[in-house]
Amino acid sequence: MRMGNIPLVPYYRPGDKRIAQDLAELAADNQAFLLANHGPVVCGESLQEAANNMEELEETAKLIFYSR
Repeated sequence: MRMGNIPLVPYYRPGDKRIAQDLAELAADNQAFLLANHGPVVCGESLQEAANNMEELEETAKLIFYSR
């Protein structure tokens, strides 16, 4: 669970430029985000790192779900 807190980006209609603006601001400090009404977005310095981040996010979500 190395990802820390995952920021939630508010819902915007598809294509709204504010999605990109919000992600650009958050990307300096985060490698994973949740887009309200859409789902997760991850990034990394390589495709492998992004895939690892997605797997980490998924496994962390499973742990939280099953622990409740």
